[in-house]
Amino acid sequence: MQKIKNITIAFFTSLIFFSPLKAADMPVSISAEYFGCKFDENKDFGDLNRFVNKWNKWMDEGNWNNYTGNILTPLYKSPNDEIDFLWVGNTKTITEMALGQSAYRKSNLASAFPAKSCLYSMRARQLVVQDINEDETWNGDEFVVAYHYCSLKEGKSIDDAFNAQKSRLEIWRALGDSRGARIVLPSHGSGPLMGDTDFVLLMSHASLEKWGNNLDNFYGRELDNPTAEVFSCKNPVLYTGQTIREQI
Repeated sequence: MQKIKNITIAFFTSLIFFSPLKAADMPVSISAEYFGCKFDENKDFGDLNRFVNKWNKWMDEGNWNNYTGNILTPLYKSPNDEIDFLWVGNTKTITEMALGQSAYRKSNLASAFPAKSCLYSMRARQLVVQDINEDETWNGDEFVVAYHYCSLKEGKSIDDAFNAQKSRLEIWRALGDSRGARIVLPSHGSGPLMGDTDFVLLMSHASLEKWGNNLDNFYGRELDNPTAEVFSCKNPVLYTGQTIREQI
């Protein structure tokens, strides 16, 4: 098992607004869960790494192969000391996540988790606008995710935002950009911590180098922006990520 970097991180949290997409335009939807936790006294990332090894063995024995797990640490985020780490899990359906949660709660694994206090716990839905270009080499030890906190313009909806962001990515992709994007719609466990923002725009990059390349490619350029009349974003934060389990 690859070591988890010992960096304190902060958890990007939630929103309280949701606007359903039209059925005809429904994109790929992924269930997600987020746990932002503080280590128990005298525990650290070494203890978390040992727990991950034990958890992966339990997942293998139970054939829980429909779960992707990641640990995120901040690169640029202020403040960055609210919690010690963020655990992000994905399944294709809510049912898969619910069954996994049920099995975990009945096991004795929770007693070995080195961070019993999780200040934030939330379930969300991720709408896949576009994934990373398949030609890119994904760095499972140090990929990059940026979160942008976004507000809809008057009269606009989540499906408008989805379509506008898709058009924007198509413009970027034609110019050599390789990032992916998802719209995150928090649900259970979300609270009023996002103020008046309506959703989180997740941008993913295959590695730190690719993140730099993608941003340099557009620095100083003036391009059409289909999202300008639909939504605006503020307070972007950046995390590096490590994959601890992948769906089979």
